Amino acid sequence: MTDSKAAPATKSAAGPLALAAVISAALVIATAMLVPGIDDAARRPAVVGAVVAALLGLGTGLVKAKALQKPIPEDPAIARQDAMRIQALLLSDFVVQLVGLGIGIAILKLTDAKFPAVSGFGLADATVVMFNGIASAGILSRAIRNRTSDSAGVSPESSTDPSGSE
Repeated sequence: MTDSKAAPATKSAAGPLALAAVISAALVIATAMLVPGIDDAARRPAVVGAVVAALLGLGTGLVKAKALQKPIPEDPAIARQDAMRIQALLLSDFVVQLVGLGIGIAILKLTDAKFPAVSGFGLADATVVMFNGIASAGILSRAIRNRTSDSAGVSPESSTDPSGSE
């Protein structure tokens, strides 16, 4: 029988994921508030769209970070299931963001909002989702790499870069 000891859990990615969501929303809100020429009818929905996307990003980011806290199982079949679970979480993040965008636009349309309000909401929401997705991909790939090197007993700081740079 093999030893069922699993590798230790790694540092949480929750903090960087939350920071990415907040920074992306702050940048979009600042842009919506400071850029001259944006109609007031689009300004408020843009801020709401950015906040909605950031809140959904925070929620899904915490779920992804929690999933990465578990150690990598040594059994290859269970490790494969673990990888598929993480992929499913990434897909669910995308679906949650699309549903949030759809509900927000539907609410605006039900309140007879005009095109500038709907487009302001949609553009701000999509922009925050895009920035958050890019940051999330980088943060999660680093967390997975650290998780893999922790399970192999190699510290990520001691690994060398093949290009020879720091």
